[in-house]
Amino acid sequence: MSATQASVAITVESIAQEAAKLQAQVRALQTAGMLNQGRAQSLIVKLNLQGNHGDSGKVQAFLNHVAAFLNAGILTQAQAEGLSCWATSCC
Repeated sequence: MSATQASVAITVESIAQEAAKLQAQVRALQTAGMLNQGRAQSLIVKLNLQGNHGDSGKVQAFLNHVAAFLNAGILTQAQAEGLSCWATSCC
């Protein structure tokens, strides 16, 4: 019997990297016309994290805002899930 080695690469991103990705997703939704500038900016500023205890409140505010946009029909279910799953571990 021969032994076979396998390897797996795991990438762990910081919360700042995740926030930057989400900001880019929001900008893409704005560019596609799904969000106007004001709505996009209201989400983006909530992701300007400082690395302190206040960040959890900002993240919750972001999630609440995404949910409000979903409930108002501004975002689709898929778009809202794409923006919120990183914080809820559903990805």
